[in-house]
Amino acid sequence: MKKFAFFLGGYDAEMVSIQKILTETGEKIFDNALSWNNAKLSTYKQEMESLAEDEIPVFIELQLDCSFSDNSIIIDHHNENAGIDKATSIEQVAALIDIKLNRFQQLISANDRGHIRGMMKLCATEDEIQKIRRFDREAQGVTEEDEKLAERSIRERLEVIDGHTAIVDSLTEKTSPIFDALYGKHTHIFILTPEGGLNYSGTGEMVDRLDNIYSGLREKEPDFKFWKGGELPESGFFGADKQFSTDMRRVITSMVDGTPNKIISNHIFMFPFTIEMKNGCTENSSMHDTKLFFNNITASLQKSGWYNKAFRPDSSNLAYNEFFYFHKFARNAIYDIGSQSECDNSKYKDKPNPLILYFTRDTKDGKFEITLKTGETYSLDLQNISIRIYGTEIGILVIEASNKSHRNIEDIIKINDYGRRLYPQFLDEINGVDTTKDVFLADKILMKFKGFESSESFELNDFRKRHIVVAEYVRKLLGEDFTTDDSGDSVKSRRRPYFVYSPIIDDRMYVVCWYGSDEYSDKIKEKDLNGDFCYEDDQMWYRFIFLDGNDVNCKHPGMMKSLIRGTTYKRWAGDGILYGISRYSLVCISGSSGNIVRGHMRKMYAQMAVLLLAQRASILQFSNRVAHISKQIEMLSIIKENNDHTSNYNLCVRLCFNSIRTHH
Repeated sequence: MKKFAFFLGGYDAEMVSIQKILTETGEKIFDNALSWNNAKLSTYKQEMESLAEDEIPVFIELQLDCSFSDNSIIIDHHNENAGIDKATSIEQVAALIDIKLNRFQQLISANDRGHIRGMMKLCATEDEIQKIRRFDREAQGVTEEDEKLAERSIRERLEVIDGHTAIVDSLTEKTSPIFDALYGKHTHIFILTPEGGLNYSGTGEMVDRLDNIYSGLREKEPDFKFWKGGELPESGFFGADKQFSTDMRRVITSMVDGTPNKIISNHIFMFPFTIEMKNGCTENSSMHDTKLFFNNITASLQKSGWYNKAFRPDSSNLAYNEFFYFHKFARNAIYDIGSQSECDNSKYKDKPNPLILYFTRDTKDGKFEITLKTGETYSLDLQNISIRIYGTEIGILVIEASNKSHRNIEDIIKINDYGRRLYPQFLDEINGVDTTKDVFLADKILMKFKGFESSESFELNDFRKRHIVVAEYVRKLLGEDFTTDDSGDSVKSRRRPYFVYSPIIDDRMYVVCWYGSDEYSDKIKEKDLNGDFCYEDDQMWYRFIFLDGNDVNCKHPGMMKSLIRGTTYKRWAGDGILYGISRYSLVCISGSSGNIVRGHMRKMYAQMAVLLLAQRASILQFSNRVAHISKQIEMLSIIKENNDHTSNYNLCVRLCFNSIRTHH
């Protein structure tokens, strides 16, 4: 049986775990409790000289700065030994002494190879990830003061360039708490340390570029020390004890890919509402005359900056694909195909009533910004704003925005949850709207584009009314002829047509969201030891579907798993693509290069959501109309009993049911 003598390198979670394994198995250990930057073989010179002839020295993650015997075993997984397909040091030790790693040790190995992303590939829970990362930082000697300095470095000394590269001028040499805090938020993370070091985490391509630069520099300056590791060639980390330029920011900027920013996530917020037209009838027109309704609402929206735009399926290949994706009867309810844009009565002669009008605004260079009470701000690019008006007297306001800066799934979920809120869901008895903002209401939402700017800060007195009040930017978008309050004298005194609208969901808009993430796309494909997909127990996927901005709102694991299964379309899980459908959302996760999937979410699938919302709103409007007419019939019955004018009564009943039939 071979006799090994193990010499331990610099401390981190993996090295401490290796020490524990070797101690429990009774192996011979030499451990000088070295720091990671000072893990040199020469510190064990005397111990090596004391070995017996039959003892085999095993050097674990040590800088080989002195001579050693030919029978020595080198264990490492940095530099040329790094890679996604290479064994970690703890895996190599386990193989050498023939033991099997337990779950905790497997996570330690995954963490050392691929950081948080590596652990997620083993379906690690959020608690497991936090436990391992905390253990790793403590093993590296990160103190409470280092943690505070890391937070301050991010808060005060972080610069973002190109929307996806972070440069941090760190106040501490301990960089792991900075990398942990910024994980998933940027493609490239560069940290400049107080003693002149450079640390990087990000793509494998950038690691290779840094490695090539430092390899060339070391030919001139042999004292340059640098290292690399991770899941190369896909992703990894790089470190060096010296910066190779006095102007690292300029150099980093030139190194970063200068191509246009990719869209990380797409967010479509849909606000469906019922509409009641007032002051729009004439002596010869029905209360629900669709032509008159369309004429008046078109005039009102045009006055507020909207313009009617017909859909042309022959305008592009994508338009063709979208249009003929649907059956004809569905197309008639989804698209404004042109004839209905002629909004004077003379042009409607001999034409069927249109089902829908489509209006839009010019949102070039527009922004949709969400600011939370914590100070976090999410700035999205407006891509499109539209209003669909249906002959069933409902409307759907659609706001589409894209995110090019925020990569963490936590941020994507918060954008969806906070961005969809139209008014406070509740008011705390003591703290009012402040408590609502602690939970899921934004502190401020700003919308601006050419000729338009409006913000909503959800002040208490603006919303504590006898009627529903929606966000100011929505009110301003719809214009002064739209109101949720039909009780005020100023409204009742209007002589021109106006429109009373009411949300059909509640304080929230419906959300359609695509998120491109290689990290989560990879995680979707992972399976646990039983062969089940990991996403079925994933709290983050649950939160993504149900738009839980701050925490998972289902505290029963079995129920959560059941809800995930019931709302997930899993056909493409093997390709790293998942769809989720709930009462409030239609969401999708795919790889970051999933432009086809993103296009489908923006077009065909979003149109499906619009159609379903229109149906839901129309049924609600129809139910309201039936209830209203039922009251009319009841009143007419009383009139008949008091005045037996049978012929007038029958005429009124027929008019009531004709109104129902026309509206339907």
